[in-house]
Parts: sequence; C-alpha cells; structure tokens
Amino acid sequence: MTQRARRMGRSAVLVVLLAVVLAAAPGGQAAPALTKVRAGIVAAIDQLGVPVALDQGLFEKWGLEVTIATPYPTGVDQLNALQAGEIQMGQVGVPIIIRTIRDLRGKRVAVSFGTISHL
Repeated sequence: MTQRARRMGRSAVLVVLLAVVLAAAPGGQAAPALTKVRAGIVAAIDQLGVPVALDQGLFEKWGLEVTIATPYPTGVDQLNALQAGEIQMGQVGVPIIIRTIRDLRGKRVAVSFGTISHL
C-alpha cells in the first residue's frame, strides 16, 4: 500500500468517526460560536446524509456551521479534496455485501484502485 493510500485511508477513517460521533452522541450544549466546516459529498443518491442533516439543523446542535461543496463525481475526487484541505469532512460509504469477514473466505474481491472501496 502506498503512503498516499495510507493517508487517504486515515482521512477516511477520521471522517467516518466524526460522522458516528455526531450521529450517536447524546444531547449536549451547543457551542456559543459556530465553527465553519466545508463538507464534501459524492454526486450519488446514497450521499443524502449530509444534506438532510444540514436541513434538519443537526450540525448547529454541535456547534458547526456546515456548507456543502459542489458534489464530487467520485469518491477519489472527494478524498483528494479532503487531503488537499478543500473540505474538512466528507460523507463516505460502501454498500455492505457481506455479513462477516469470514464470508470472504475462498472468494475473489475486486475494487477500483484508489476508491473508498479499495481503502
């Protein structure tokens, strides 16, 4: 695995962890001043989490003023923007096609290099 792929993987993990914390944390006090954050999404129907959360006011609850960047055509483009600092967070995800890691035993797995699925 290349150093760039490792950095992209770490960035993706941090984004996912941030999303989990925001979604699962119990109610709390909002910060007095909102922190501005630019979020990225991929132009796909399964990327509605950030726009819906924005519409519902969920980010403000946690002291974030979120703006959404123009949707990226691919996850690779979004991860590159994250690494370049153009966005501070991004929604990522892959379809779940297995129940456990053991389900992969004896199977071949193919993904596009450098994509979120690859990471």
